[in-house]
Amino acid sequence: MYTSPTEQAVALSGVLDPVNVVELRISASVEWLDHVRNGYKEDAIFGPVVHYLSDQSEKDNKKNTDAKQRWRIKERAKAYTLKEDLLFHTPSGGMLCIPKSLRSDVIREAHDPILGGGHMGTAKTAAVVGSQYHWRKMTDSNVEWITGCDVCHRVKHKNARPYGLLQALPIPLERAERVNIDFVTKLPMSEAGYDAVATIIDPLTK
Repeated sequence: MYTSPTEQAVALSGVLDPVNVVELRISASVEWLDHVRNGYKEDAIFGPVVHYLSDQSEKDNKKNTDAKQRWRIKERAKAYTLKEDLLFHTPSGGMLCIPKSLRSDVIREAHDPILGGGHMGTAKTAAVVGSQYHWRKMTDSNVEWITGCDVCHRVKHKNARPYGLLQALPIPLERAERVNIDFVTKLPMSEAGYDAVATIIDPLTK
């Protein structure tokens, strides 16, 4: 079973001294980077980019992808650099790209208190994660993780105003007088790279 660098460090040290944990995490980082390399193979976004930037032959690329998909991957790969089989995002300053299978471990280590995170909010956690790593929709990943954090729900107080009572919208009298737009997000990634659907409904005619 996979364990994160911090969990490996705690198991080896037997203590929760942050200094010792950080030192041991650095020593265990080589093994963790191997998990990052392996994670690219199953990642729908980074996997094709790594394959394109690696030493794979052009004939192999043409055999497994159509022309439109090859062009899309080529354009996407312009923003990345491959070094020692690790993918780095150039526009963000060369941040290491994290595959989907390891993102929860990265957010956990930035958010949970074992390394002094102290269960920070979404903005601070995203800033910590974004200072070293990169992936698409990183803010959404942080929000999803933090909203599901049991400790934050039980310990932190709510600082938002009380929600008002729900009120139904008035029924329109004519067609297209009002249009409702809803977004269904976080769906399984399609082959074209989309994970959301927009629905537009006329509330009078449905």
